[in-house]
Amino acid sequence: MGDLFELGRLLFETFAPEEILREYRFPTTEEWNQFWRSIDAASETGNLEELAWILPEARVAVGLLRQHELGEFLADWLEPRLAYLEMAHRALAAIPEGRERVRPEGLRQPGAGLAPPSRDPVRAPLSAPARQQTGAFLRFQRNWEEEVRKHPPPPRAASLLPRLKRIFREEGVPEELVWLAEVESSFNPRARSPAGARGLFQLMPATAEGLGLRLRPLDQRDNPEANARAAARYLKSLYNRFGSWELALAAYNAGQGRVGRLLQAGGRRDFSAIAGTLPAETQMFVPRVLATVAVREGIDSSRLPPPRG
Repeated sequence: MGDLFELGRLLFETFAPEEILREYRFPTTEEWNQFWRSIDAASETGNLEELAWILPEARVAVGLLRQHELGEFLADWLEPRLAYLEMAHRALAAIPEGRERVRPEGLRQPGAGLAPPSRDPVRAPLSAPARQQTGAFLRFQRNWEEEVRKHPPPPRAASLLPRLKRIFREEGVPEELVWLAEVESSFNPRARSPAGARGLFQLMPATAEGLGLRLRPLDQRDNPEANARAAARYLKSLYNRFGSWELALAAYNAGQGRVGRLLQAGGRRDFSAIAGTLPAETQMFVPRVLATVAVREGIDSSRLPPPRG
């Protein structure tokens, strides 16, 4: 990350067009680090105001990262996550006037860096009814289907789909779930997250090793087939533990320990029972994956069969 930051700064200062240099400046090291911390924190806590605030900065970040091929692996992790920030913005905008709400419009100013300025925006905490309203908006699969239809599949999908679907079928997992890779990595086998997840299906190091992948001397998560097979086996084990694809996807994103504890505490074994207590990203991740499957495959994703074997 440090090397990428220094390379990006050099390329930006050397090659950025004059109109870009007039409007933007490259962030300081602290702003760069704050930006990534802000995404993690807002996704974990469910703070929709913060997610909406970060949106303009994240759009700029993707553009800066794509200025050099070495930034592509991080851009392909970040770009699919813009949809979460955009959906949070839409959810807040849908709150009727007069309720307490953040107003994230017009944050981008000439000379601004990637991270939000230190001053607090004009905001107030959402009221309980507003939180319920926005939460339902974010978890409504039809909203995500509308969002998915706005964008074509990633260009890499066409060449990868036949191999990935074959692997999922061999592992007894519905082949339609390979579209999870669009949500996780834009179908980039070398996509990486700041937290250490890697590959088409964004496997964390410990998860990958537990599924039999080697991280050294070469990281097998970079191999599309190995990554897909491990992801399929992981999804299958999560379904077998929790009994539904919604809960399996929630555990894939938030961790099976967390999902297990929430189900045990609540006494009900369905996603809707625990959705409001999951991280904001997970609340959106589950309906987004199912919406992507529904739109890309033209099926009712609620009827995906259980795994075989």
